[in-house]
Amino acid sequence: MEISSYQSTLDWLHQQALAIPELLMQWANINSGSDNLAGLTAMAKALLTQFSQLNGEQQLTPLPAISQMDLSGEIIDLPTGDLLQIRKRPAAPLQVLLTGHMDTVFATDHPFQTVKILDENTWNGPGVTDMKGGLLVMLYALLALEQSPYAENIGWQVMINPDEEIGSFASSPLLSKVAKHFDFALVFEPSLNTQ
Repeated sequence: MEISSYQSTLDWLHQQALAIPELLMQWANINSGSDNLAGLTAMAKALLTQFSQLNGEQQLTPLPAISQMDLSGEIIDLPTGDLLQIRKRPAAPLQVLLTGHMDTVFATDHPFQTVKILDENTWNGPGVTDMKGGLLVMLYALLALEQSPYAENIGWQVMINPDEEIGSFASSPLLSKVAKHFDFALVFEPSLNTQ
């Protein structure tokens, strides 16, 4: 297929050039460390607001606490946030699973809390790449798909977990169960540039 077939979608994405960085700054400035339940709730709410543009069926699924050893050697139950799921066209002939996570590694008392713009092409902030930037790529890929003539033949489900940075122990059973029902999956975690 010729690139010209996608030109209107590419033009639309280009027009989003101002909105995307602004949204990334908002998301990255939300502390959503894996053990920050209030921050995870705020991040889930922010994601629900933006992903609602897709008109999919949205659901927050509570996850069980995970057992973890604290610094004194005691086993404690660590609560986790909710897993976000969004589904559209579950009866379409092609089914795609899109996954990512909303948690980051920085605690609420860590000094690394906000985005710093280093130059016009470089940002430094919690989750800018891993993986709030990846969630933005997911969102805009789906927004572009929904404008295309291919959308009606593609069903999709988004699953965004709150515990990836601590091993996905609470969310992995559900992710594994759901993944079996899709033709393929896309993970929006960033990759390393090896050049």
